[in-house]
Amino acid sequence: MHVLFLSFAPLHKMHFTDMYINDISKVFSTDIWDISMLGGERDRKNEEFPDIRRIRDLSEFTSSLDALKEEHKDIAVISNILIYHLHLIYHELHRRNIPVIHIDKESIIFWMRDNYLKRHPDQIPENEKSKYFWTGNRLTAMAYHYLENQHVKFDYLLGARNYFPDSAKHFVHIHNLKYDEYLRSTKEAPVLENEYILFMDAGMAHLPSLSGKADSVDQDEYLRRMNHLFDRLEDQYGIPVVIAAHPKSEYPENAFGNRQVILYKTAALARYARFVLAHYSTSLIDLVLQRKPIVFMYAPEYFQSASRTITITTAEYAYMLNAPLIDISKDDSLDIHMDEEAYARFEEDHILNADHRDTPNADLIISFLKELAR
Repeated sequence: MHVLFLSFAPLHKMHFTDMYINDISKVFSTDIWDISMLGGERDRKNEEFPDIRRIRDLSEFTSSLDALKEEHKDIAVISNILIYHLHLIYHELHRRNIPVIHIDKESIIFWMRDNYLKRHPDQIPENEKSKYFWTGNRLTAMAYHYLENQHVKFDYLLGARNYFPDSAKHFVHIHNLKYDEYLRSTKEAPVLENEYILFMDAGMAHLPSLSGKADSVDQDEYLRRMNHLFDRLEDQYGIPVVIAAHPKSEYPENAFGNRQVILYKTAALARYARFVLAHYSTSLIDLVLQRKPIVFMYAPEYFQSASRTITITTAEYAYMLNAPLIDISKDDSLDIHMDEEAYARFEEDHILNADHRDTPNADLIISFLKELAR
């Protein structure tokens, strides 16, 4: 079987991890296509991966599929495309008997958002109230998602939990996507010699997809608040705050003063930090497994901003982990603690396939692909 990786965002280093490209390529023949232009991304050279094939329109996509089918009889697609965009490519794949496999990273975000809004219905925007009315009932939810997703489903959804069963034909139970990152971090040496507090960047105000909109979080004010908080913590604890940068954030030079800003070392940095400051991040999974104290941060106006989903999931994470949630617009005192019972419950419900606790995700995914190829 030949595996075709389709990236619906401009290909980035983190996609190699999220889709297990390197691991799968050791076992199966593979191709990687950047199909982000099908979703409206502009045509621009990828400086990091200049040789990756960029598909410019649906006509090129279908002709390229036909050429690939002539070369490989059996093909499976692994894509990071989200369910509500799946219709853009699914029918062309379906006509050629090519299954779509989605290794789930994002569903927990939307599940947590919906969980929060069930408890806080007053925060549901007026234009979304009908949606939550229909999805509040199991039967009407099935019909709603069927229509919302334009009648398509992933053929196989791989994840730690099936958050939205109406979005996939088959569910394959693996660990949370970040489990392999956690396993690797257990063997990593400290990144820094001295003790520190870690800020796990989520791009709250500086992700290109969120900044520049009329309701974006004000970047200057956000940095002023964050640096003020960091100053307070450094005075209180006598150790520096270090920034684990989000790989897609676009910060101005010296955004955090003279503080260290480090890319691609989040799990290892978190392991050796005294505690972690966070908004929402997929890397929070590492912190739960590490039993690391987390302080979650928000500001009230962020609930009405372009970063609304990040803010809601930040609040929901704090609720589920019984962790402190502070308003960065105020000088609130911090209560640093870790609730072992809440962390253990979250681990069981949202992170591990307990039957394969010590098996890396890469091995579970490759085993599934081998079964699919038979």
